[in-house]
This record gives sequence, C-alpha cells and structure tokens, in this order.
Amino acid sequence: MKGYGNGIARILLIAGVVEIVLGLSHFVMPYFAYQSKGFALLNPHEINLVTLAVAAIGILLIAFGAVTILFSLNTQNELLFAYAIIQSILWSARIILEILYPVQVSLFFIDNPAGVVMALLIAEWLLFILAAIFIRMDRRTSDEGNAAGIASRSPDPKGLQGEA
Repeated sequence: MKGYGNGIARILLIAGVVEIVLGLSHFVMPYFAYQSKGFALLNPHEINLVTLAVAAIGILLIAFGAVTILFSLNTQNELLFAYAIIQSILWSARIILEILYPVQVSLFFIDNPAGVVMALLIAEWLLFILAAIFIRMDRRTSDEGNAAGIASRSPDPKGLQGEA
C-alpha cells in the first residue's frame, strides 16, 4: 500500500490505543458506580453481575485494541478492509446504544459523562471509517497500477511485435 499505507497504519494505531485505554478504564468504572445511591439498593450478587459485565467489556476492548494494533503493523493484510468495516459497525451500534441509554452515572469525577462518552465513541467510529475509506482508495489505486503493469507486460497475442 504505497499511497495511504502510513496513514492507514497511524489511524489504526491510534484507534487501537484508544480501544485499549477505554478497555482499561472499564476496570475502574464499577468503583465509581458503587458510590451511587442506586447501587446501594442492589444485592451483592447483582453487583457482582454488573462488575462482571463491565470487566468483560473491558477485556474485549483490550483484545480488539491489540488486534487493531497488530493490523496497523501490516496494512497489506487482505482482511484489513473487512476488519475496519466490522469495527465501524460495532462502534455504530455502540453509538446507537448510547443514544438510547446514555451513561448518566458519575464516572471519573464527571457528573453527567454522556457527552464525553458520545464524543469518544464518535471519534473511535470515525477512525475506523477513515481507515476503511483509505484502505479502499489504496486498494483501488494499487489494483489500477497492477492492471496497467500487467497490460504493458502482456505478450503480443498475434506475434506481431517488431513488425511494422
């Protein structure tokens, strides 16, 4: 990927780091939620379930971030475009869920973090959309270059080379 390879790699590296940071933050989130009045009403088993779910999301985000960083190291991978599209769909779904069920529990000393959460979700979604666009553009440019190279090297079908 000549033209866009470095840009694609940088975008994916940033997206992967953001995913890992978001994943790590999920291990701290329950402790902020425990301080809310609503959590005090839950029994210990329910609190454990919420903690488990949030931690599982964190683990998955860290894993996705690691895979994204690995893809950033090899932008020649044929699965890269599909991966960027799948990630774009995943983050689109998360944005829709944030619209339907905005985060309204104080997190990281922010009383109403819904706006911050939405901004982070949109930023991550845009990174994968941009990566997908650049991958597609780069592959089209690469395919056109390969087609031109093949045409210039193709043998003369009638054996007329050199004849005037």
